[in-house]
Amino acid sequence: VVLSNDADSLHWASGVPAAYLPFATSSLTGEAVDIAVLYEQLPCALDRYDGLVVISSTSLFGEGAVAELARLVDDGRLVRLPSRLGVAYAASATCAG
Repeated sequence: VVLSNDADSLHWASGVPAAYLPFATSSLTGEAVDIAVLYEQLPCALDRYDGLVVISSTSLFGEGAVAELARLVDDGRLVRLPSRLGVAYAASATCAG
């Protein structure tokens, strides 16, 4: 499972299925989305499904995601893996259950 701020390009370049990270506003309805709840669940979901979050340095999206991911790194729940093309995040520990 790969979540990204540039899911289309990631999929086209690699063939790996990818989905976009949640946005704070629904693009279809304009309604606010409580992304804090979604990001709280992210480390265990990444662990459970052997997933990664990939933040591309060339994408225009992801500013809000970077702050949420940094908080999870600071809390010790994600590991930040920098590269020349962006940054990947992985679960730092196995989740119970």
